[in-house]
Parts: sequence; structure tokens; C-alpha cells
Amino acid sequence: MKEYKIVTQKNGLLKNNDAEFEIELNALAQKGWRVISVVCMELQSLKAVLERDEA
Repeated sequence: MKEYKIVTQKNGLLKNNDAEFEIELNALAQKGWRVISVVCMELQSLKAVLERDEA
């Protein structure tokens, strides 16, 4: 069975959002999560849908 998680890229004027989002996704990948879809939301924010086998 699979489980799913939605991760949202955090917005901020003084942050490098891409780098922080990449770090977060890589940390989740080390825990077995895999990105299966990415959606672009308003104001250039992203939501990623992740999946992994249930523990």
C-alpha cells in the first residue's frame, strides 16, 4: 500500500526558495519519499506530491 504527502514550497522575499525546496525534497527522499507530481500555484509557488510504500 502507498502513502502520500503534499509539500509546499515556502514563499519569502529574502529566501532562496528553490534551494530550500530542493533541500527539503532531498531530505524526504532519504526517508523513502518519491516525487510523483509537481503543480505550479499562484505567485510562482510549487506543490509537490510525494509517495512511498507504507512502513
